[in-house]
Amino acid sequence: MMVKGCLCVLGLAAIFFQAGYCDTPFCPMDTVKISRNCYVFVQTPKSWYDAETHCSQIYGRLVSLIARPIYDGLMNVMRTTNPGRYWLSGAVRSGNWIWTSNGSPVSRAMWGNRIVPTPSANSCVYLCSNTTKYWARDCNEHLNFICEKNAIIIPDVDNEQSESRIDLPQVDPEME
Repeated sequence: MMVKGCLCVLGLAAIFFQAGYCDTPFCPMDTVKISRNCYVFVQTPKSWYDAETHCSQIYGRLVSLIARPIYDGLMNVMRTTNPGRYWLSGAVRSGNWIWTSNGSPVSRAMWGNRIVPTPSANSCVYLCSNTTKYWARDCNEHLNFICEKNAIIIPDVDNEQSESRIDLPQVDPEME
């Protein structure tokens, strides 16, 4: 009998999903899924530069808030479980505020007091859960930060083909 689905191997565990669930994005347990991405709220204060490096080391990037659903989702998490101030990917490049992870301009609408700070060479953007706005700070100051990672999407595969490619250990029924 042929069963359609996908096989997800996570460390030493393997999970089989039936067809229809395979192309649904999912995130590791230590992240928060919002839309089609995973977000890590890092509670170890670092400079903006070290935060950017940390995110890239875990195959992610500092988050850019260019879509309202992402902003709303992150604010919900910040208000309920992770209040505080968090570095985002916004920084000054060539005299302008941009999201460094994708090159888009930082929206004027979300700045604290609706005043966009004058860009200075070593200024970076952080998000505050109390005010729900962006603020600027010296990039060398230490704050928590939010990393964004792509969700894992496992394509549908033919189960019989996947079993022929993966050597699964046999369990001796007498050992149970």
